[in-house]
Amino acid sequence: MSLTSVGVFHTGNQVATMTKPVPAENFIQLEGGDFVLGQFLSESGDMYAMVANRLMRESQTAVLTFAQGVKVSEVKPHCGHGVQTAPNKWQKTLEPGDGVLIKIETGDLKYAKWNYNFKHMPNVAIYAPDGESVKAAEVVRAKLEGKIVVNIIGGDAVDPALLARRLDSEAYIIFGDKDYYLLTGRHEGRRLASLIDPEAVEDYDAFAGFIGNVYCPAVIVSHRNSSAIAEGLLKFFN
Repeated sequence: MSLTSVGVFHTGNQVATMTKPVPAENFIQLEGGDFVLGQFLSESGDMYAMVANRLMRESQTAVLTFAQGVKVSEVKPHCGHGVQTAPNKWQKTLEPGDGVLIKIETGDLKYAKWNYNFKHMPNVAIYAPDGESVKAAEVVRAKLEGKIVVNIIGGDAVDPALLARRLDSEAYIIFGDKDYYLLTGRHEGRRLASLIDPEAVEDYDAFAGFIGNVYCPAVIVSHRNSSAIAEGLLKFFN
């Protein structure tokens, strides 16, 4: 299944670089905390939405309200669609940094808008497993504001690599305890790593347990040099 993004929005106090507040005319309204809401269309025209918890240290309950009655089914990572419901309101508690993908079935959109044409920005996920690395990831996000989307995945995420994939990441940065950089060799991983550090070392074994669900360029890097990470990502996507 291939999904095309048609709108990404934020709620809460933290303004993400890739998002805008949920428009009043949007088909979905989101409340309950600090989240990112993504809306997508499949190749066959089916509607999907993904909600991600932007807080790295606490759970939140996302409440989605729809402009008209819908049938909602949660997409499970390994077994397809889950139980279907037919509400105009749906909610789910999300662990820190976690997200959920749902399929939305309805008739014609009579009262609201679904498609939004935002300028595309590259989408990057950073896995930051502890408080110190979360702060470093936030520095990277600030340096790339308005240029590259940075989604920070906390250490409490159930499967950070899978979440990075579900967020449609075009590059995946993993903060580890190394002072040098490692890469998978998949796709353009070597180029990404070398742009961050020309002395990057290739090590397939380093990704055991980290990278199984990711199909994009990925590197393991110390969080100590946020400037080099930001500059390397800018060069990589430009």
